[in-house]
Amino acid sequence: MVSLAEIETAVSTLSPDDKLALFRRLADQLARVQLSGNSQGSHSVLEIPTVQLGPILRPWSEMEDDDLLEEMLET
Repeated sequence: MVSLAEIETAVSTLSPDDKLALFRRLADQLARVQLSGNSQGSHSVLEIPTVQLGPILRPWSEMEDDDLLEEMLET
């Protein structure tokens, strides 16, 4: 079978039980493709590479008394 029309014609000859089985099989295949990330335009946050921002300049323990918002607004 080459075209969608040929597939539709072949499916129309199936029994209702066979159509349901075919539908379930196609749905399973589609779900696997989507989960594996092979579908076009599908992206996951997990695919974003990690970023190294460098060393910590001041440990958080020294910043307890600081007003972080004020410090950010000054720069």
